Amino acid sequence: MILSALRCRFSLGRVFLLAALALAPVACQRVMTHQAYAGPQRPAAEVATFVVPKEFELSFVGDQAITIPLLQDGAIIKVLPGPQRFVVYYQDFWNIGGDNQEKFTSQPMQLTFNAQAGETYTFTMPTLQRLDDVRAYIKTPTVTLVDGQGKAVADAQVIYNQGDRNFLAGFAPATPPAASPQAQAESPPATGNSKALEMLQYWWREADAAQRAEFLRTVK
Repeated sequence: MILSALRCRFSLGRVFLLAALALAPVACQRVMTHQAYAGPQRPAAEVATFVVPKEFELSFVGDQAITIPLLQDGAIIKVLPGPQRFVVYYQDFWNIGGDNQEKFTSQPMQLTFNAQAGETYTFTMPTLQRLDDVRAYIKTPTVTLVDGQGKAVADAQVIYNQGDRNFLAGFAPATPPAASPQAQAESPPATGNSKALEMLQYWWREADAAQRAEFLRTVK
């Protein structure tokens, strides 16, 4: 039993390492930047910027499902002026004693506001100093949307999930848009490498801060 477990762990470790080596050139890119509108890139003065802090994960921008990629902390989202809707949730690791860390994840929150061209937005949260603080926070998370000057956005609304399993049901489009012939031609077929990447992403998200740091030292 022990030998079998060790072999399985070694096999997974090889997949994890091989996929990571393939991604090593981009490992230093810590913050994702995403254009959440169609068409060519527009000047900064014509779009609004939404900054997702590293303690949070992003689920949706409007009806578009978005995931912050592997090896990146936080995100910078570029959107057009006008009504915007984001879904985020708190997720971070905390030390629970000795070398042990635990991942804490809150329910998702929906932020809606009227974005202004040339403005930058982010959100703040209460200061968490103790384990009791974070345990209480993930049960009833709160955030405040602020602009580039740190002032609360007057027309912003935050909807909190009160344990509703269907909270996100209305966000994903009912029918995914069909890919264009060009996009289909450019899409590479699924390979063993893509499977390895999926496994790498899973184990990276499950790892705590110390494990991530040790992994990055290993692949340098």
